[in-house]
Amino acid sequence: MALLVNAKLVEDLLKMKDAIELMEQAFVEWGSGGVTMPLRHVIEVTPGRDYCGFMPAYLQGMGALGLKVVTLFKDNPTSFRLPSILATSVLLDERTGRTKCIMDANYLTAVRTAAVSGVATKHLGRPDASVLGVVGSGVQATAHIRAVCEVRDIKEVRVYSPHLYQKWESFVQRIKDCSADVITQARNAEEAVRLVDVVCVATTATTPVINAQWLSPGVHLNVIGSHTPSAREVDTETVLASRLVCESLSSCLKEAGDIVIPIEEGKLQREDVQTELSDVVLGHKPGRLDETDITLFKSTGLAFEDVALMKLVYDRACETGEGVPFEFGDPHL
Repeated sequence: MALLVNAKLVEDLLKMKDAIELMEQAFVEWGSGGVTMPLRHVIEVTPGRDYCGFMPAYLQGMGALGLKVVTLFKDNPTSFRLPSILATSVLLDERTGRTKCIMDANYLTAVRTAAVSGVATKHLGRPDASVLGVVGSGVQATAHIRAVCEVRDIKEVRVYSPHLYQKWESFVQRIKDCSADVITQARNAEEAVRLVDVVCVATTATTPVINAQWLSPGVHLNVIGSHTPSAREVDTETVLASRLVCESLSSCLKEAGDIVIPIEEGKLQREDVQTELSDVVLGHKPGRLDETDITLFKSTGLAFEDVALMKLVYDRACETGEGVPFEFGDPHL
């Protein structure tokens, strides 16, 4: 029997602390060669605007095999009252190939992205970091606040988004369980990131919203919003001023405009992009060298992260007897 797992059950079974711990284990497996994962295949439904991505992976050590389908349709919130990003995951039996689970992956996607940034902040952020600046106000912004608060003792959060004014109360309500004593709404992006210890940039911007002149020595940045070679959230000077760590070198060099554009400008060399998060987690390469380093983690989203978390949720659903059982029929027909 396979299971259908809806969004509510995923949210009930998947906690940020557990997700961060599992993502760290997954990056150890990835860095040790235990993951099979082709690059994401993307179809442009509306060129330059709406996308559908197919993300398969197999983690041998975890016995996790599956696929996530994720879409980005920018008009969803205004035209259809849907999130701009939607996702569905399929988990397969690694011994037979049969479907084990079909799962709503919207919340899972938010948690996995933020959990990976939590791992990056743990290894790259200063241990004494206490002030977090966030640019963006969507699901990823709130998930990142929770993730960073799991790995650092954050006392103050500053948030900026041009869309935040009308939904400030509901935004604060969504992060009420984070550790911060003070949560403030910044007037602009510069105010949100000046004199902070950690920055999370989670927007749908296609041109930079972060200027290198705003950043303090020692700050750590999680840059997670842009995921096409023509779009970016930080300017070239920010990338050049930072110790750059990629979620995946191949993905960043193909998909991340924050890196691709500076290379195309001739200001960043491909050979300067050499460090993956797994290198730092495994201790093969240093992350932060001293307290004044600006570190930048560029996230593109990797299928093995989704598949690892899918298996965790599926296993917990089986343990608790939750989810809706279904069958595809006789596989011998």
